[in-house]
Amino acid sequence: MDNESFTCTLSSGTNIACMKYWGKKSVKLNTPINSSVSVTLDQEDLKTVTTVVASKSFEKDRLWLNGVEEDVTNSKRFKACVEGIRNMGGE
Repeated sequence: MDNESFTCTLSSGTNIACMKYWGKKSVKLNTPINSSVSVTLDQEDLKTVTTVVASKSFEKDRLWLNGVEEDVTNSKRFKACVEGIRNMGGE
């Protein structure tokens, strides 16, 4: 079993939608039907921090939010995100 792991931590400024778009022009490309207006806060004021750890030895995908493990067994959105990361990594 391969116990090697990869860890990556990123931070992102918080984005607040002031006027949100009302649908998608293309679901495949995830493009909006109309424009929107949003504000991104400076990371000194408010940010999110995300850490990803990947290893072939992990038995399942897991997610923690604010230190609490979440049940992601039926989350299509989470699974799509993880699959996208795997595809970028060449798994």
